[in-house]
Amino acid sequence: MPGAARLYPETDIPPFKIDFEVELPELIEEKVSRYKKLGLSEDLAKKIAKVKSDLFDTALKRFPDLNPRFVADVILSKPIELRRKGYPVDEIKEEIYLKILEYVANEKIAKESVEEILKKAAENKGKVEFKEFFVLSESELKKELKKIVEENPGLPFKALIGKAMQKLRGKAPGKKIVEILRGLC
Repeated sequence: MPGAARLYPETDIPPFKIDFEVELPELIEEKVSRYKKLGLSEDLAKKIAKVKSDLFDTALKRFPDLNPRFVADVILSKPIELRRKGYPVDEIKEEIYLKILEYVANEKIAKESVEEILKKAAENKGKVEFKEFFVLSESELKKELKKIVEENPGLPFKALIGKAMQKLRGKAPGKKIVEILRGLC
């Protein structure tokens, strides 16, 4: 082909080989399949894959001991519930979700506190003081449970558990409350 449209190799630069591979991002269908293997329902896996997959994957890498369904609940389901109730959950940054999951993984806050923490974060433009949600130490918990037992003499064990759970909701894991109550009764 004559003229300017002809292609000539560049004469001033020696030839070089391009040796990079293009890495395609993971397809949504692949993410859904991977999430379903972790125990998520089809619907939840699709929602996570489309909306919060980066945050979900980061959380699972950082906190492998947490149940993936719980992680999905914290970063997707709880905010949806709170949005329906009128809370401005869009104010909550990803760091807050990761901090909540970190504290749950380290047993510094109880799973039952997560919704309250998210409410506070939404109300305070993404800021929250986590210390008010920390679980009680074992000695503080025993002291509180002793007080409940003393205030309700003769109450059946299951009723005591109910009273304790009501009073200490979010301040201690339910299993720990039952375990200590068994020792006190």
